[in-house]
Amino acid sequence: MVEADAFVAGWVGGASSVIASHPLDTVKVRLQTSTTYKSGIDCALTTLKWEGLRGFFKGMAFPLVSASAYNSFVFGSYHHYQALIGRWRYNDSNQPLGYKDQCLAAMATGGTSVIIGAPVDLVKIRLQVQTETKKSRLTLNTAPAYLQGLSSETSRTSASGCTSLRKAETPRVIPLAKQQTIYRGPIDCFIDVYRRNGIRGIYRGAPTMIIRDVPGYTVFLVPYDSLREYFIGDHDSKLAALVASAWAGGLTGAISWGVMHPVDTVKSRLQADIGRKTQKYRGFWHCTVSIYREHGMSAFFRGLTLNALRGFPQCGALLCGVEFTTQLFRGSKGE
Repeated sequence: MVEADAFVAGWVGGASSVIASHPLDTVKVRLQTSTTYKSGIDCALTTLKWEGLRGFFKGMAFPLVSASAYNSFVFGSYHHYQALIGRWRYNDSNQPLGYKDQCLAAMATGGTSVIIGAPVDLVKIRLQVQTETKKSRLTLNTAPAYLQGLSSETSRTSASGCTSLRKAETPRVIPLAKQQTIYRGPIDCFIDVYRRNGIRGIYRGAPTMIIRDVPGYTVFLVPYDSLREYFIGDHDSKLAALVASAWAGGLTGAISWGVMHPVDTVKSRLQADIGRKTQKYRGFWHCTVSIYREHGMSAFFRGLTLNALRGFPQCGALLCGVEFTTQLFRGSKGE
């Protein structure tokens, strides 16, 4: 696959992965960033009760576009690094690489993917953790805890078109019909974060993302080709290749997300740290220590099973989309 084809294939695969996994991703993020929920099922039922089906798809429009661009960058970069290593070590950019060279290419991909991935994840997570309004009034002892927290900690005010957060007194009754979300959408979120914290705010959690993605992409991308060939076996057909890509991508994705889940939890906490003029967490180590002191070691593994399960449809759809697009390119070139 040439690098330009890899960029397009990553774009299609990225869109497919979002459609397949966003509801589970919303539940995963809420489990990681809140101690309100007892389990993934409790989180899903609570979301359904108070926000309806729409709650599971909160913020989906943005990752549907951004994940396509992000995965286009990832797969284009991965094939670019493979070609560079081939030229550097073997004087042939098309030279098949061994596992060590593939690991080097995957690690480089994980490091550079943060350029696009960090701002995308920050906006996506902040949209996912904020709550929607309801056409009813709730007393504090009946409203879910995350709604109580929103009403007691923050509220949104507008003055001269500017967005601000202020302390608000906790009412005995929450008029949810009048309650507003913190961000109106991805653009509003991006502008607000940039206005408050500059480029450093946009890349909040980026170092943690590097810690997650350098080994994470190695576990995800390197075993993929071998597993794909194993699943194809003697079935030489386009359908067999698509099915094999889905299974191989799903398995390596689930393993990758499962292994890196504790680091992903820290990253999600850092990026979801909203509702305050000054951030609660100063960085990776401060966030890690704070989580451990406040909630113990188990907090790092909240939602691990759900995250691994989410990784299967997400990465399966991603690699299936990549394979499908690659087949189209090969067919158009008569290969």
